[in-house]
Formats: sequence, structure tokens, C-alpha cells
Amino acid sequence: MIEKIPKPDPYKSAFCSNTIDETTLFHIPEIVTEELKSMDRVALTLSIIGALNWGSVGIFRYDVIAGIFGGQGATVSRILYTLIALAGLWCVSLLFRERRTVEEL
Repeated sequence: MIEKIPKPDPYKSAFCSNTIDETTLFHIPEIVTEELKSMDRVALTLSIIGALNWGSVGIFRYDVIAGIFGGQGATVSRILYTLIALAGLWCVSLLFRERRTVEEL
């Protein structure tokens, strides 16, 4: 159960002696994170795999996906590269999603 914290009055100063209390002085809106949907989890996982692969290419000049699946031209490698690219595009939507604060609940 989430306890609602009263919003501080914007017209009263938190530093006036008659308005200082715990709720106005320490009121920090907390972001309530929604549980990630399964598609979001898959997209984030694939994006992390792609980022780690690009890190290994940049640092060690070794493509892990190509090394495991038989080269960059292999069908499985190309499918994985495509899925990682689509996952990255899906993750862009995470940037623009609305988030709710405690006050909105």
C-alpha cells in the first residue's frame, strides 16, 4: 500500500517558521516504475548483447556473434544482427513513455 504524501503549497515558503514540517521540507516526488513488459525485457536484453558485442569489436577487434555463429555473413548472425537492431529501435520508445509519480496514484 502506497501512502500518499501531501503536496507542498507552492505559495507558502518552506522556510517560514509557520510552514516548516516534515512533508513540505522533505517532499521529493518518487517515480513509480511500472513493471517492464516482456517485450521491453527482451529488447533491453538484446540491446545489451549488441552493446557488449560492439564493445568487443571496438576494444579487441573481435565480433563475438560472428565468432560463435560462423562469420558475419552466416544466416544466424544476420538474423541476430537484425533482431538486435529492431530491439534498439524498440528501446527508443522507452525514452518517450509517460511515467507516473506517487501523487498520481
